[in-house]
Amino acid sequence: MKRFDIFGRKIGSVVSFPEELSLSQYLSPAAHHGPTHQQPPPPTYRLCGVTIHEGSTRSHGHYHAMVKDPLGRWYDMDDCVVTRTRLAEVLAQRAYLLFYVRTGTTSAAPQ
Repeated sequence: MKRFDIFGRKIGSVVSFPEELSLSQYLSPAAHHGPTHQQPPPPTYRLCGVTIHEGSTRSHGHYHAMVKDPLGRWYDMDDCVVTRTRLAEVLAQRAYLLFYVRTGTTSAAPQ
């Protein structure tokens, strides 16, 4: 996400992001079905972390992260303070970095 202009000032516009992400609209038909039409459907990705920058410039400010545990619970990690949060709160953030994990595959290895 582009959050700073060429002068280092923060861009504060809201950029929405989904909990589930599919890139199928950006793939060619062959990537959807393969040459034999036996490939599984394109993968989806689920949000698992967000980094947030608090401050006005890239050289002044503070970063914290919101992360999801294996049971699906969200936490706000701010230095040594960890608090439980909700998905709605995560999706309302002005994110700096988004982290997604691929879902619907039998292997964690890239294909």
